[in-house]
Amino acid sequence: MVMKMLGVDFRQAAEQVARHLGIDTPEGDTGYRPAPKPRPQTETDLIAHQNDKVSQKARGLWQQSTPNPTEHPYLIKKRLPPLKLRQYKDSLVSPVYDQNFNLVNLQFIKPDNSKFFLRGGQTKGCFQWWGPLSWSVFVCEGVADAISTFVYNHRTRMTIAAYSAGNVSAVGRFLRQKLPGHRLVLVLDNDKPTDKRKWRPGSACLNAHQYFNDILLPPGGMDASDLWVNSHV
Repeated sequence: MVMKMLGVDFRQAAEQVARHLGIDTPEGDTGYRPAPKPRPQTETDLIAHQNDKVSQKARGLWQQSTPNPTEHPYLIKKRLPPLKLRQYKDSLVSPVYDQNFNLVNLQFIKPDNSKFFLRGGQTKGCFQWWGPLSWSVFVCEGVADAISTFVYNHRTRMTIAAYSAGNVSAVGRFLRQKLPGHRLVLVLDNDKPTDKRKWRPGSACLNAHQYFNDILLPPGGMDASDLWVNSHV
């Protein structure tokens, strides 16, 4: 406005305004200050941004997935109902929730039993659950073990899938803080050792015992899903 009225450039306009207000300006100081440079992103910022992108993708894919996939080969093999599961293309899909109960990722289970999550999404401390809150809460490693345990208990006991042996401690710690007066039961896998997991049930699960009131260990070479299948041959 001042520049237009007086027909002067920015520096001259700044000097006129300064004199009018009684402000001393150093010689050559135009009063112009460049905008501060944006703060460089930290690793935490980048991870949060990546997690948010994957969460949005997970929600979109979950909406696109088909409910009630009773004919999926994995469920037929495991003799299980499709409780809180959907199907996307040829994969069974299980939602992954964070500790604020937000959908943040998906686990995909192929007909050949292979499993994977959306790349770059949250999994640590995350879980999936079945059933209403009950005094006894059962925690399993995988989805099939959790649904088998839930159905075995007549769908009356809350059952949680931690999705991996390495995640059992994080989930157990969260549940112990969230449900201090409840009985937490860890249902371990006791499958045959493999090249990837030479020891069963493994140190990750054994280290989680501090958060649980009881630990259930199936017979050697078996897990909760195997026990369910064998009882329905």
